[in-house]
Amino acid sequence: QIPEEIKARRSAELIETGKLMSDEYRKSWIGQKRPVLFEEETILTGRSCFVGYTPEYIKVAARSEESVANCIADGIIGEKLQEQIYGFCLL
Repeated sequence: QIPEEIKARRSAELIETGKLMSDEYRKSWIGQKRPVLFEEETILTGRSCFVGYTPEYIKVAARSEESVANCIADGIIGEKLQEQIYGFCLL
């Protein structure tokens, strides 16, 4: 039987490693042209944005004058805006 404190420590280490690996994976897509299925309009960093996902399930946010909700649009994945959300420049 493994003591609870060791299980808790190992679990925390694995969770942190998973977060780091996920972040590195998403960062590897920065600058890449990808299609995005935009789902909804939301307020992000005080501005109206449309939020959606790439086929690799990277969450992105883009500003657009016209609604892109429920549309697939191509663009370039940008820098991280906040936890698990990256900028997206529509083409």
